[in-house]
Amino acid sequence: MRKPTCLIRLADPGDANDRFAIERLWADNLSSLDSSIIPARYDWLYRQNPAGHAHTWLAIDADDGRIVGCASVLPREMAVGGELLQGGIAIDFAVDRLYRTFGVALQLQRAISREVWGQGIQLMFCFPNKASRGVFQRVGYRKAGECWRGAQLLRSYPKLRERGYSRPAATVAGFCIDLIFYLRNTLFSEQRGVRGELTDAADERWERFWNRILPDLQFGGAHNLDYLRWRYQHCPFGSHRFYGLFDRNDSLLGYIIFTRQGDVLIIDDFQVLNQGLLKPLLARFWKEMQGSGATAINASVVGSASLLEHLGQSGFVARGVDGWAGLLTAPGLETELPGVLATTGGKWYMADAEVDL
Repeated sequence: MRKPTCLIRLADPGDANDRFAIERLWADNLSSLDSSIIPARYDWLYRQNPAGHAHTWLAIDADDGRIVGCASVLPREMAVGGELLQGGIAIDFAVDRLYRTFGVALQLQRAISREVWGQGIQLMFCFPNKASRGVFQRVGYRKAGECWRGAQLLRSYPKLRERGYSRPAATVAGFCIDLIFYLRNTLFSEQRGVRGELTDAADERWERFWNRILPDLQFGGAHNLDYLRWRYQHCPFGSHRFYGLFDRNDSLLGYIIFTRQGDVLIIDDFQVLNQGLLKPLLARFWKEMQGSGATAINASVVGSASLLEHLGQSGFVARGVDGWAGLLTAPGLETELPGVLATTGGKWYMADAEVDL
């Protein structure tokens, strides 16, 4: 194939042909997406986001006008040092297979790194896969954090059976392991004057909680009520539930948002008033979920080394992941944010559901 000349332009969010091309690129190149949900995903993610519609750049073959690549930026309010900035998350990076060796991917991201600031974006966050990480690094993204994935068993028996234990051996060993987990989580969850509550929806208590934690946030995505309702309650795929930790005055101290996939519970998002509440929140959630029929709880985040270490002390077994989070700030924005976030002293994270849309 001859080396193509590609033009890059910003997609028109109201143009049906641009939308058709974007959805076609997703279907052909993003294997993780179920093609049956693509139209609903486009409407929800690109047009209903309370922070603003998504911005998409298109790569066009100059010879035949065919759209052969796309890359998008999802607006997201970001808390930086207790203040809100207009951020963006790099998503849906797709290039047709025949064009992947001709620098089209780099062209797209270079165009975004020049032009996205004209859309009011002040900082960009990315969580690329291994294949595209080099592209983001070449356009100026600096490492901001690591990826962490962990799991905690709710019931040991099924896992022991998978590993070849006989029924009697799995029953006895599973009882002992589960008892250890139960005692550990009972110890972690002991805190007077607090209670847990399971619900299908966030309410004004979540908004008040967000206003309490915002002034002390070093870095993170906004979690106001509009965002929570859009991201989790109105999401067209996956059924999210909320588990909240409350004090005697019915004030929210922390919460977990989760979905269920088969017999595994996935923690999609979580927030706490202070880091010391993370262990009791996770421990109470574990005890609440014991009767759900699920066998394990999984969680994934990107964040600072110190926060990830704290998660590892909360009963989760960490799994090795080659993840990388990058940050790019607008020209003239005076901040050493990427360097600060990458230090071991930083205490920040973004949950998997915030960056892997």
